[in-house]
Amino acid sequence: MKSYIKLLLSIFSAGLLIISFKDNFSFIAWFALIPYFLVISSCTLGWSVFLSWLTGICFFAGITYWFTTYSFVFWFPILGILSLSFIVFGIAFYFVYSKIRVSVLRIMLISSIWAAVEFFRHRTFLAFPWGVLGYSQHNYLAVMQISKLTGVVGVSILILLLNLCIAELLIYFLSVKKPYVFYGLFYYSKGMPCGDSESKECLKTKASLDKTFAKKQKFNFLEQKQFRKKVLIPAICISAALIVNIALGAVYLALNKSSYTGNKINVALVQPNITFDENLRQILMF
Repeated sequence: MKSYIKLLLSIFSAGLLIISFKDNFSFIAWFALIPYFLVISSCTLGWSVFLSWLTGICFFAGITYWFTTYSFVFWFPILGILSLSFIVFGIAFYFVYSKIRVSVLRIMLISSIWAAVEFFRHRTFLAFPWGVLGYSQHNYLAVMQISKLTGVVGVSILILLLNLCIAELLIYFLSVKKPYVFYGLFYYSKGMPCGDSESKECLKTKASLDKTFAKKQKFNFLEQKQFRKKVLIPAICISAALIVNIALGAVYLALNKSSYTGNKINVALVQPNITFDENLRQILMF
């Protein structure tokens, strides 16, 4: 894959992530990371770090642009710090995909790493919850019900699982050798390579073609078996888990519908008119 295509796909993935945090576009999060995963799955460590940094910078710039209202000076270093989370993820992704060949294990590890990075970013001293993937699904209450047990990180894991599952499917089809469909057409179009002759040379050529075609058919069968084992079964399991989660969430909302009725209270949050740099100076004075 050419370098400029890698760059464009990474930026495109960041753009999809940004859009997924807009109202009525939450569904985009379920496939927004696929271009990014496809690109870094075949990259060197250096490229994986760079493209992860680029994706992180573009993504966080798109969701924290409002910060410029308070301070341009501190916005750029904050973007740099936040993008470190994507760099850490990109490094972990590279080692998982370069060392592990089992698709299920890769999906589980990568989704767990993403959840750990998000948890560290918004639950530790960094305390920056903007951009946590699970928050993009705030409009889909049935999906969000799992957060009662797992917190918002559980929703992020579900989104990651589907993105990784689709990415694994695409990676498999892009990496596997082409099926030998046309080989049979080639064989039958040739017929007896020497026409109707039954010469030794002709029979030898036909036997060679038969043997080669048999090997190709066997190899193609093995490919199909590997496809079921490596990709298809994990995809079915992950899809089933997502459907069960949505169904249980919908049932819970239906059973507790009465709990959400009554007078609505409008709540407004007002940001104090204090810029970040002024607030920082006040802290430093103490």
